[in-house]
Amino acid sequence: MHKLTKVLLSAMLITSAFSLQPSAFAQGNCAAGTTMYSGTDGVPEAFGGQGITNCVSTGPNFQSNVVWFIGAVSYKAAPRLLDLSFTGDLVSGAGGDMKIYTSTNVIGITNGGGVSGTNQLWVQNGSSVIASNDVIVIQYADAGIYQRCVVTNATTSQIGIWPSTGVTNGPNDRIWKMTQVATLPTPGVGRTNYNRGATGIFIGKKGSPFLCDMNYSNAATIHSITGDYYNGNGGKN
Repeated sequence: MHKLTKVLLSAMLITSAFSLQPSAFAQGNCAAGTTMYSGTDGVPEAFGGQGITNCVSTGPNFQSNVVWFIGAVSYKAAPRLLDLSFTGDLVSGAGGDMKIYTSTNVIGITNGGGVSGTNQLWVQNGSSVIASNDVIVIQYADAGIYQRCVVTNATTSQIGIWPSTGVTNGPNDRIWKMTQVATLPTPGVGRTNYNRGATGIFIGKKGSPFLCDMNYSNAATIHSITGDYYNGNGGKN
């Protein structure tokens, strides 16, 4: 297994031992982040890039004006946030903090393609683990792509989402219910940088995607984010 001495961003060249795949879906002309995978076993080793803005959202206010980034799921190591630089236009007291999530439950998608139109998903929600207003991450397994959505309505067999699905659904796709577990305060309007070196800013949960997001009024940006996957034994995945 290769050891990464530096998390690579999407614009950098990488060796043939690794493959670079998208880790998030973007609406409109927003740029997606990337995940670096091992070339031998396909395990995520690092993530990095810029945030995704719901730049063409036209839905209710509670689902619009969010900038976010998702790191891929690893079942061998926990996602570890190393560096983060973002700009918001809300102070902390007005909801401008950066929120960090891990997943508490995951459900599958049913009925073949699993989608009615673009915003109703047929799901295995028999225990009602997904509810209205939940923040979720859709994992498009075959495409290796992730998308942040908010649930608009939920039953045991179907959920409504906003924004609409960005990729054709398949039978191997998953829906992760995300729960906020940490907050990175925003000192004020303007650019904020977090960098805690090798110890990391935050260590997530093995077997869960990494999600961070931030609300804004008119404009916000996650300029850059980098992280790796930590195995808990003093080393990287």
